[in-house]
Amino acid sequence: IREKQGQKGRSPGIHLSHLINCQRKSWWELYGHALYPQGEKPSLPPDDTFTLNVMLGEGHHGLIGGATEEDKEELWNGIFCTADELMEDESGELVVVEYKTTRKSAKRGIEELSNYVDQAAGYCLAHGALHALLHVFHLVGYYTPPMPVHRCYDITFEDYELAWWAGELLRRKSLIESATHWSQIPVEEAYAWEGKPDWHCPLLDLGLCPGGG
Repeated sequence: IREKQGQKGRSPGIHLSHLINCQRKSWWELYGHALYPQGEKPSLPPDDTFTLNVMLGEGHHGLIGGATEEDKEELWNGIFCTADELMEDESGELVVVEYKTTRKSAKRGIEELSNYVDQAAGYCLAHGALHALLHVFHLVGYYTPPMPVHRCYDITFEDYELAWWAGELLRRKSLIESATHWSQIPVEEAYAWEGKPDWHCPLLDLGLCPGGG
């Protein structure tokens, strides 16, 4: 999709998303090819539904401003971090802006969207910011009726919170880099929702891994 849009490809290496998502899945994406030196590693066949969902997400990001041409990639301790938007508040302080579209019900509050908050915190670390705006678009709202719901969470992190998160991200990075096989990473490192087939985890769908912890 990036190639079709004429966009810059992803920088090779560990990205923040690798550390937010299941570390087993991330190891497979980063290093799985090394297990199959004589040929291509097993992969899932193209899935039109998954591709369409990704394209819809890209479209929503474009409409609301998260797909601007400016390169916002930042390298923090060997981790590539690319926030959707960067802006300044009235006092001139840097603010990280993140957009998320989801089919999750709008009944879910911020406490059930912890991975989104984790990602915003990672971008704050990369840019030396404390303030983040997290826009969440629940595409089907409460499902009955299926009407979109938009919420914006205004988040200010404490220094000690970001310091703890920095240590946790580096721990996860070390876990991925030190493993020589995905099975060496405890399954508990995965979010429980990653153990569902509709998340298109190749390890899960190919029957190699039992799923999230």
